[in-house]
Amino acid sequence: MKHSLFLFGVALSSLCLSVLGGPQAVPTPIQLAWAKEEIGAIISWGMETSASNVSDLGFCSFNTGEDGRGPWFAPVSLYQPQYIDTDQWLKAVASFGGKYAVFTAKHCSGFALWPTKVPGYNYSVAHSPFPYARKDIVASFIASCKKYGVKPGLYYGTNFNFYLNILNSKIGFNKTSLVAGQIYTELPAYDQIVLQQLNELWTEYGDLAEIWFDGGTNVTGVAALLDRLQPNAISFQGPYPLQNVIRWSGTELGIPPYPCWSASESSNAYGKGDPYATTWAPVETDTTIRNSDAWFWRDDYYKTGLKNLSVLMTEYESSVGSNTNFLLNLSPDPFGVVPLEDIDTYISLGELIKKCYTTPLNATVTHTTPTSINLNLKSPQQINRIVIQEDQQKGQNVLSYTVTGRASASSPWLLLSNGTSIGNKRIEMMLAPAAMSELILDIADYISMPSITFFGVYLCLY
Repeated sequence: MKHSLFLFGVALSSLCLSVLGGPQAVPTPIQLAWAKEEIGAIISWGMETSASNVSDLGFCSFNTGEDGRGPWFAPVSLYQPQYIDTDQWLKAVASFGGKYAVFTAKHCSGFALWPTKVPGYNYSVAHSPFPYARKDIVASFIASCKKYGVKPGLYYGTNFNFYLNILNSKIGFNKTSLVAGQIYTELPAYDQIVLQQLNELWTEYGDLAEIWFDGGTNVTGVAALLDRLQPNAISFQGPYPLQNVIRWSGTELGIPPYPCWSASESSNAYGKGDPYATTWAPVETDTTIRNSDAWFWRDDYYKTGLKNLSVLMTEYESSVGSNTNFLLNLSPDPFGVVPLEDIDTYISLGELIKKCYTTPLNATVTHTTPTSINLNLKSPQQINRIVIQEDQQKGQNVLSYTVTGRASASSPWLLLSNGTSIGNKRIEMMLAPAAMSELILDIADYISMPSITFFGVYLCLY
């Protein structure tokens, strides 16, 4: 079979190779578009924030808090966001290159950040005793997303609801052990409440880019409802038989496992995946901006310390550069604003990403065989990052590769990197800059004939 090459210019370095056969799993166009966005945000805010300086509440675990008082129900009166500024949140997301943002419409506490109309559900913004606190935060978030060009997404955990006494999709406490303020709820009734609230969120706020289930969902009817109301949304750990699903990397430290394949046995499996698996479920890697596991602001938030810029940049390169999307957390305080030192860090991260990766070093890209690509820099230049991208429209095909380089025509060839998974993007981080004038990417093994859409080099110093 003849292998054809189409070169669309050095900036794209687009190299289209003929396909000999089909892989076992292929993405939907929506999954492909999501992967190309690469950077997103998750905004963690709600009753968990408002009550954090009172007690370690144990909303998600029903366990006694660190202060020995829990579990403890947080009354609506604790929710007092006097200066809430969703514009500030989304401006921050845009500053570090976030293309989409997921907001915690309802987390483990059960407190709804929109005025839910479910009869008897008296635990939402609408029930605040303070007029300024009755604002529909979901609506405000959506409006701010539109203002800053960020696609909106919503987090709604179906497996936990402390207000309704639901722990990991089961009844939490027995009737005689309820914490004051909780409502004892049988599972069939709970499932109906979930479906009613999801119907509200998925019909009243426009199209959503991503929906987070956090641990999947055990509520019957969610998949059919999502398919009907938000068919174009990506669903994190979405239920079978939805197609536009993604999965968790298995870590909240920002460094996913490698190799990380786009295919897996299901959307609830996590970790490396399997190139021969039958479900296309690419990976999202979530992490916090702080050194601790501080998803929500809490009373010791400032003590935990911000990650320094080099750590965050390494997390970005390790996640996006390992065929996953990078999801960075924002933690607004109880008043409703993101701390200014966090804002400065988001801005600095965005500037560094642009500085390092906006433009590759000028080079000519050609091919010598269908699986061997030559990059010529014409003269020795310092490099320390190698970026490779694969066209995944017909699946993730590359199974292993090597990159060799030399400083000049008279210099020996050196092994610069070798790896397995490429997928949407592979960033090889060299230990130190090296002068190179020529590099060769060799695809050593593959499922079907691969199509490499980009092969470029950069000098990224920080």
